[in-house]
This record gives sequence, structure tokens and C-alpha cells, in this order.
Amino acid sequence: MTVEPYDLFHLQVDKNPLGVTELPVYVDARPHSFMLDPTAPFNLIARSVAREAGLTVSDQSATIHTLTGRPMQVHVTVIPRFTIGGRITFRNMTAFVFEDADYFFPRSHFQVEGVLGYPALSALGSLTISADDTIDVVPFKPQRSSETAALAETNGGKEIVDHPLPGARFFLDGDQMIVALGDAGKERMYVVDASSQQTYLTSRYYDEHAADFTGQKMELFSFPGQQNSAPQPAFVAETVPLTIGPDAVDVHYIQVLTQPLGTAALDDVYGLLGLDVLDQLRSYTFDYRTMRFSVKSE
Repeated sequence: MTVEPYDLFHLQVDKNPLGVTELPVYVDARPHSFMLDPTAPFNLIARSVAREAGLTVSDQSATIHTLTGRPMQVHVTVIPRFTIGGRITFRNMTAFVFEDADYFFPRSHFQVEGVLGYPALSALGSLTISADDTIDVVPFKPQRSSETAALAETNGGKEIVDHPLPGARFFLDGDQMIVALGDAGKERMYVVDASSQQTYLTSRYYDEHAADFTGQKMELFSFPGQQNSAPQPAFVAETVPLTIGPDAVDVHYIQVLTQPLGTAALDDVYGLLGLDVLDQLRSYTFDYRTMRFSVKSE
């Protein structure tokens, strides 16, 4: 995959009925709306969109899991030309092809046309998603002198600074994005899922903070969209302080599980941070130049 050169830009976007940011895109010059998920380990495209664009789809298939909570069988394709908002053009972008019915939400009558995930977005410099439904994208550029590194330009009335931002380290672990939160040398690992509808902290977090819940009433917590998962005993933390790089933020009303889930990928981390936490922030940034995750609180 290659990305054609582009300038930094500011783009107004929308949220779909799931609360996930959607981007205006062009698949082989045809307009569509794709969900923006910097934490997804793959790009996705609906079978109907792939058919309309005349894409070649593999016979071989694989099974993945998405925010629907159900396993989804997918095939592979390569999109010769893919454009975001008329600003960024990808060539030969790979994507998984899903059947339309597998990513349809009957209650909201919402059909997912596609998902733009980490494999595409990591080719960008940095991506900032703001609470005012805008995104800022800053491309990779050669390192500049100290005199010019902090220069900024105004685009659409918003200042966009073209230099790496400090933040918490992030990386991929299997099909999860992990972010290291806390003071240097004392970091705790959390999953960040920008499409998950529910944040929760695991029993590993509870084991270190059990005293905070003395005298509180335990309740059962059900995972949204996972009908086959048994409810789990949990407390509700009214305020949870998080240290993300140099910034300290408080997030509110978070479920804290008291027992392991039996899945190493989740029991080994301290929690999953979903949309309900990200939506409490003024903005959050994935800087792919330094692999840092940074935030601005309200």
C-alpha cells in the first residue's frame, strides 16, 4: 500500500447511530461513509460496496470478531484507489470483505459500509479526533530544525501543530491495541477500543484497588452485544484517575470486574477503554510517528 503526498488538514465529520465517527470516503471514485476506528486491526468493506466498485474478492475466508460481538466470516480484497474526504489517497489498500447482513444493526436500521482501521491509518503522521466532531491529520514529514519544528498553521480556524506530541506508548498485541498508562516505570497496560460501547476495568485493576470498594454494593455487569457471555460481578467506580503521558484525567462511572474473565488477552490487562471514556475527552490523538497516544480533557 502507498499513500500519495498530502498536506495537513482539518475535516468536519459525523457520528453514526452507534456513536462511532464516520468519514466521507471514495472507493474507486464512488462516495461512501466508513467508520473510523484507529484501534481496529484491519480495514473492512461491505460486500455490496466491493461489488459496486468491481473489486476482486478472494475465495479463501477467515473469521474475525467486531463490535457486533458475533464471529464474522470475511474474505480479502485490494482496493486500487481509496480516498478520505478528498484529501488523502491510498493505492492498493487491503481490506476484509464482510457480508452486509453481518454488519447490520436492526434496531437503528444502520448498515456499516466499511471500517478504516489501523493498517491504513498507521500510514498517516498523526490523527486527532475531537469532541466537536472534527479530525485533524498531520502527515509524516522529514525532521526539521528546532527553529521550525514548533511552527503551526491555521486551517479552518483551528491551530494544527506539526510536531510529535508527548503521550503514552501504544502498540498492537494480537488483534488488540494496548496503551501503557501511568508514571514512567509504573505503567499499567490497557486495551483501547475506539468502537466499543462499554468501558470496564478487569479483576487485575480490582486486585490493586479492592480497598476503594469496601462497603459498596456489588452488581452484575453484562457485556453489550455479547448475549452468550454470562453477567459478571462488578462494582461501579464513580471516578477513576488515569495518567496518559504527561496528562492526568478523571473518567467517571466505570464498571470494575471482580473476577477473571478466563481470557488471557483481557485478564492480563487492567481494563478496556471504550467510546464512553473517549467521549469524555476534548480530544485524543494517535501519533504514528512516535507511537504515542495523547489526550486533552474537557
